[in-house]
Amino acid sequence: MYFCSMTKKELFELYESNRIKEVAKIEKLEQAIWQNSLMRISVFASIIAVLYFFWNWEGWLLVPIVIGIVLFLFLVRRQLNLDYRKRISVERKDIQEEEIRLLDKNYKDEATGAEFALVDHAYCQDVDLFGKGSFYHYINRTRLDKASGELAKILLSNDTDNIVEKQEVVAELSKLVTWRHDYSAEAGLVDIEQNVSSIEEWMESYERFVPKWMKPLIIGFSILSLIVILLYILTLIPEGIAILWLFVGIFISGIFLKKVNALQNDTSKSLSTFQQYSKLLERIEERSWNAKMIGDKIDEASVEGLQASSSIKQFGKLLNSLDQRTNIMISIFTNGFG
Repeated sequence: MYFCSMTKKELFELYESNRIKEVAKIEKLEQAIWQNSLMRISVFASIIAVLYFFWNWEGWLLVPIVIGIVLFLFLVRRQLNLDYRKRISVERKDIQEEEIRLLDKNYKDEATGAEFALVDHAYCQDVDLFGKGSFYHYINRTRLDKASGELAKILLSNDTDNIVEKQEVVAELSKLVTWRHDYSAEAGLVDIEQNVSSIEEWMESYERFVPKWMKPLIIGFSILSLIVILLYILTLIPEGIAILWLFVGIFISGIFLKKVNALQNDTSKSLSTFQQYSKLLERIEERSWNAKMIGDKIDEASVEGLQASSSIKQFGKLLNSLDQRTNIMISIFTNGFG
């Protein structure tokens, strides 16, 4: 159990109250998800209908199509957000139920940490650090595999440095019951398809394949593409020129297609990891901490004055943009005009 000044009865009432709130949230979110799915199907059907019935609108046909695609993408993004919020609420509910169970000393479903036990360790076996009914079994609340390993390392390290500072961290966190549960819920959603070590190795060995001198050319081509689209909408240029420009862009993109697809395949599995880790770091950074050790760790993770969550979030957006190019509804236009 966490070090906390609340009584067992007060903790039970808090957990039960939070559990009831999350159950109500889940019901509302499920209804919102169903409504959003219906709207998304309707928008997609409308786009198809416009293409079929109003094909002879020439340049002006692009206006409702673009509006429809933007609306469709907005609904897709909203669907992802609703799904995520529902998963968070389910995690929070599960955590409340877990804490209620642990208050009754029911630890049978909890990780024992037996895999971390070392036979030749100085005190591991003597004080029952790991295994059923062990210290690890009692205090572990980690939601990430790497975090579980880090907790085991701390218990095995016998590190007596900065004891007072560590106690300040524990004392402060012990009062933040709801914050800890919210943080654990987000951590529980981190879906790691690739382990962190593999991602680190890939980033260290990556070599860029697009020459630096091409950056201004890419920007210039995108600006010219916007001009071509505008001229086509205003019927100032024929349809053939717009199509020709589209295929020129597709041809240029095709030169790097194989390497871009390989890059997208390498990064797609790690996209979710970066997005989730940025949220976890942001939850820590946005709080005002009294414990000096936490503040020091936040500063250590910052790069050139930019907090770690912002750096990872920016990188995640780049990966997401790359991943969106595999969407058949937008890949033709983004590769051809962008």
